[in-house]
Amino acid sequence: MAKNTIATCTVTFDGYYRCSKTPQRLSHLRAACYELVSRQVSVVVLPGGYLFSSSPGHMDDLRQEVQTLACNHCLYIAVGIDTIQGNPISSDEAVKRGRLPAFVCVARPDGSSALWRQRS
Repeated sequence: MAKNTIATCTVTFDGYYRCSKTPQRLSHLRAACYELVSRQVSVVVLPGGYLFSSSPGHMDDLRQEVQTLACNHCLYIAVGIDTIQGNPISSDEAVKRGRLPAFVCVARPDGSSALWRQRS
C-alpha cells in the first residue's frame, strides 16, 4: 500500500472574500506546493474560501490554475473557492435552494479536476 502524506492548514482572514487578494493567495499556494513536494507530501488541503472568484468564468480560471499546479507538482489539491452571489439571499434560503456561493475544487496529478458546490 502506498503511503500518502497530507498537509493541511488554517489561514488568516487577510484577503478573505476579496478578489484583489486572490493572486497573492495563488502565489502562496504555488510556493507551498513547491515546498511540500520537496517534503514528499502527496495531498494538500486548504480551507473553504481560500480563493475568491468574481464570476463563474473566473472560477473556471481558478479551477484550471489549481489543476495545473496539481499536475506540475504531482499532488492532489483540495481548495475552497467562494464566489460573489449575484442576488444575495439569506444563508438559510441558500441552503434550502442548494445555492450557497461556496465550492471545493479537487485537482489530481493526472491533470483532471472536479468542482462541487457546498450544500450546507
